[in-house]
Amino acid sequence: MFFTGDFNGEIHAWRNGQPSSKRVAGKGHSCVVDMKVSADELVSVGLDDVLRRTKISDSMSYGGAAVKLPGAPTGLAVADDAAIVSSANGLAVVKGDNVVFHYEDPAGVKFNCVAVDSSGKTVAAGSEKGAVVVFDLNGDGSLVIRHTLSLHAAGVCSIAVSTDGAFIASADNKSVFLWDAVDGQIKVKTWQGFHNSLIKSVDFAKDGKRIISASADESVIVWSVDEPDKVQKLSWTHAGGASGAKFLNDSHFVSVGSDACVKVWKF
Repeated sequence: MFFTGDFNGEIHAWRNGQPSSKRVAGKGHSCVVDMKVSADELVSVGLDDVLRRTKISDSMSYGGAAVKLPGAPTGLAVADDAAIVSSANGLAVVKGDNVVFHYEDPAGVKFNCVAVDSSGKTVAAGSEKGAVVVFDLNGDGSLVIRHTLSLHAAGVCSIAVSTDGAFIASADNKSVFLWDAVDGQIKVKTWQGFHNSLIKSVDFAKDGKRIISASADESVIVWSVDEPDKVQKLSWTHAGGASGAKFLNDSHFVSVGSDACVKVWKF
């Protein structure tokens, strides 16, 4: 099962192989910004500046407390019992129904996106100034800076951390960079110019060997971590721009776009 959200605040649940979806019932967000699956819950944030948790079931409906966030969210990452939300006001760590930690950049820089590995220990956030800030997430929810990575010529608009926490993929309006999350060194910086507009999302395959990116230029690209020169570009995937792409498993990924279409692809 996977989920899609829209500007009207609706969230729909889809099952692989089925052409129709089920809408999550009840009053939700005014506009869905981001959402992630965590165990048996769907965690979502919206322009109503709240975080919601919804139990995943065949007949889903909004329920539980809405956690007020310290700013308008721009991205969301979840791992274990923590949710990390990026915003113009920094990064908020939510546990249960409370914001337990709030990191604000000393210079007041806005964070556009955030990601975390499956262990919940490595957090990466992309800033409007082009920096990738890597944090250690502690058990109490506090964040401690590990690295600040600077190479992007424009603001970082999407980011992902590999499942094992070894690598970080970051993207701006034309480039995708691959970083070593442990030592902070750049691994691949040649993925430039393949997209020619804002890169809306990046995602790692579960095994960490492939990355997928979706761009406002209407294309989706699959990148090889082991063979950086091996680039598979799918052009004109969504009229008006591709807004997201995510691996479903080792052989399929899903993409969404401004054409209001959901497409499932097979390798």
